[in-house]
Formats: sequence, C-alpha cells, structure tokens
Amino acid sequence: MKLITRNTVHAGLVILLTLAGCVETALQDNPAVASNLIKP
Repeated sequence: MKLITRNTVHAGLVILLTLAGCVETALQDNPAVASNLIKP
C-alpha cells in the first residue's frame, strides 16, 4: 500500500511551484524586501 501516490506528489510540486512564483513576484515588486532577505 503506497501512502504517497502520484497525485500527492503532483499536488506537492504544484504547491511548491506556486509558492516559488509568489515569492519571486513579491521580490520583484519589492526590491527593499529582497535586499533585506539577502542580508545575513
């Protein structure tokens, strides 16, 4: 019995890609936020 199915993996990838897209858009819209995140 597989707990992780292809649908679960696909959904996870979609969520990751969506989050990455949102973060990228936010960084492009707010250069100040991006510079703050890059700073250690």
